[in-house]
Amino acid sequence: MTKKKIEFNVTPGDGVQGFWIAVSRDDVLDVTDVKIENLSASIQLETRKQYILYWWFVGNPGNSLKIVGIDGFKEIVTVKNSRIPSEEIEGGGRKRFEVT
Repeated sequence: MTKKKIEFNVTPGDGVQGFWIAVSRDDVLDVTDVKIENLSASIQLETRKQYILYWWFVGNPGNSLKIVGIDGFKEIVTVKNSRIPSEEIEGGGRKRFEVT
């Protein structure tokens, strides 16, 4: 079982009041919180596995969040512009990615 260090960088848009991100393997429901400090964090993930990135954030309608997962110098998952829908105060989603 080989693991790699994956770094996550988060860029909250103006007005975002808080956020949470987590990762789980695609084939196992075992969600691991990614502890963000100073808008970045790293986590050790097994290679040759599929994962799901989860995110949730609060703010005002239209506020956005960007998340980039990096393996070395290569982006392996990117959430470019997740937005809070109109008339809502929270947004979020999930996205699959692979660690090779």
